[in-house]
Amino acid sequence: MTRRVISYGALFLLIIVAPYWLYLGALFVAVLIFPLYWEAIIFAILINTLYSANSGILAALTAPLLLVTLGMLILLLPIKSYLRTNA
Repeated sequence: MTRRVISYGALFLLIIVAPYWLYLGALFVAVLIFPLYWEAIIFAILINTLYSANSGILAALTAPLLLVTLGMLILLLPIKSYLRTNA
């Protein structure tokens, strides 16, 4: 639980100060390592809000990064459960 909170804070700081390729890679690794890391959706909304050219309420709902992150989480659920049961 402590690692999860520390990673949450570290990813938040990376989003604020690091280039995009660094925090997107770290976010992808966090999704792979932690079970049900749904905080990635919150981070995708934060990234879209900070760096998007679109502004408005519906811009965050239709963001490509948000949809890609959600799709990645849904696709990784069966793969992660398979790897954990067979490891």
